[in-house]
Amino acid sequence: MHNSTGKKFVKDYIEFYITNICNFNCENCNRLNNYYFSGHELWSDHADEYRQWSTKVDFEHISILGGEPTLNSDLSTWVSELRNLWPDAKMSIVTNGSKLKYWYQRGFFDLLAKTNTELLISLHNRSRYQELITEIKSYLIAPKETYVSRMEWKMTYIDVKDPSWPDCENYEDFLNLPEHIKKECIEIHKIGYDDFLKNTGILELNDERGVKIRVTYFENFRSAPIFYTGNNKFSVYDSDPEQAHKVCSSKKCTHMMNGKMYKCHNVALLPEFSKQFDVIMTDDQKTVLSAYQPLESGAEDLTMSAFLEELPNTIPQCNLCPSEIEHFFLQSTTDKPKIKKKIFDIKLIN
Repeated sequence: MHNSTGKKFVKDYIEFYITNICNFNCENCNRLNNYYFSGHELWSDHADEYRQWSTKVDFEHISILGGEPTLNSDLSTWVSELRNLWPDAKMSIVTNGSKLKYWYQRGFFDLLAKTNTELLISLHNRSRYQELITEIKSYLIAPKETYVSRMEWKMTYIDVKDPSWPDCENYEDFLNLPEHIKKECIEIHKIGYDDFLKNTGILELNDERGVKIRVTYFENFRSAPIFYTGNNKFSVYDSDPEQAHKVCSSKKCTHMMNGKMYKCHNVALLPEFSKQFDVIMTDDQKTVLSAYQPLESGAEDLTMSAFLEELPNTIPQCNLCPSEIEHFFLQSTTDKPKIKKKIFDIKLIN
């Protein structure tokens, strides 16, 4: 597992989770940020551990996320320091795009260009689309835009396509379709240019400084790893671990948090969420959850190798997640459920 830089291990993708706080409510958020989940991590909290990680593991793609990472006032430090430690990694920030003006006024877009960090804006409310695009363009220097087709668009067209119709791979192909086909797609099948832009398209924006922004929109959410039972209480699932892992969409979402590496967001976040909210678990489930051991930066090579090799596999804690997945189509709001907390974290972001 050595690579050309001399480091012992290589990990294709890692998520640096830097805050529990989000200003939006996306029902069934898989990071549980649709509740008043509080607390965030400053870079200095675990800087030494991350420096040690950088001597051992090469990350090919680093994603900074939350919660809403732009609500962490230390975001610029995270971007600069992660780039210093992993200079060759692809790096991106996943955000809802609601605080761009605040960061633009503080020179953040220049930092994005300097560190070659992409801003990935994930929209869950179509009403914000046009206003947000206009705002973004106002922050860019000579912006250029490109629309990129996603597989959903192609597959949707294939589903309704008559054998006599030409192929349609992207929005440009759609614009060049015969008028009668476009009319049928739009009026009968409800797929068209606007649908492509707002539902299944990726808008890429670049400027002459090298700022790179991608805007995606989707409203499909899956079952969250916990569910609300009423009376200010939550519950975990009691699933067959293998089946829960089979349907899991977060198999590759390895989390780095508080200086440690976790297989996924649920084993990373559920212990803290349980401190702040009342989560019902049996004694056996509490034992299973507490038995999980994240990987520490000072681990021996054999321990680190074994942990990394086991990441794709089922773990006992998968029992706590759903084994059957429901899909929900919704629009995000800023109105969070008012559920009584057990404690409030003191590290709140203004």
